[in-house]
Amino acid sequence: MEIPEETFLRLHLQSPHNESSYISRAHHTLGQECFADTGISEINSFDISTLIEDGIASDLFVPGQKVVDLGGSIGLTSLDWASYGFDVTSIEISKKAHNYAVDFFKELKNKGIIEDENITFINGNYFTQEYIKKRQSKNSVASNLEKEYENQEIFANKVLFTKNPVEDIYKKNNFSLRDFDVFYAYLWAVQVPSMMELFKYHSKPGAVFATRAAIPNFKFYEFAQDIGLEIITHDISNETIKMTEISNHYLIKPEDKPNVYNK
Repeated sequence: MEIPEETFLRLHLQSPHNESSYISRAHHTLGQECFADTGISEINSFDISTLIEDGIASDLFVPGQKVVDLGGSIGLTSLDWASYGFDVTSIEISKKAHNYAVDFFKELKNKGIIEDENITFINGNYFTQEYIKKRQSKNSVASNLEKEYENQEIFANKVLFTKNPVEDIYKKNNFSLRDFDVFYAYLWAVQVPSMMELFKYHSKPGAVFATRAAIPNFKFYEFAQDIGLEIITHDISNETIKMTEISNHYLIKPEDKPNVYNK
């Protein structure tokens, strides 16, 4: 499929000056401590335009479909998806970051930069109650993978899966992860296995997980294989897989492979 025509919002966001300015302002306004709940120490610049455009060009997803941005932070990545015509829901656990994203969206809308783009912002933990129970029952491949990879399970349990009660945002807001055609997240090492497992058990048939991950490509591929997911990454060669650079990845469930290629 062809890439949609550029919108004012997309041109605005892809300006290097605007992006760096918005990130600097968020740092100054929020302070790094607001991300303590997520385990992320800073806001980084992640250019996801190639991730979105490659996925569209490969017919993995099409504008108009529903995207869930898992860990939407200050809203920049959700705005990126919206600028290509996707219907976006942004879920962010940090209340400060969530409020900032909502205000930022209103600001751009009032300035006329946002026109028809649609984003729903939700504050809370994107892990479902069912998945949290799965982790607690030790019936999770992801927790074993975290334990094997630089002992990330300790960090995961401390940051992502605490014993504190977690509000069910899906019940509260009357929606489900199975409502979405595309999952998106920028994955830190501690998040990779559990997010893969969340996608495997809570995505609808034919859904695609579009992501970049802050771990070596070869380790990402190993995790996907162990969790039981297929990777479609048309711009990655066998040599590149051995490298440590961060690349675009598209995950699907094996049973969905024929459907994805026939879109």
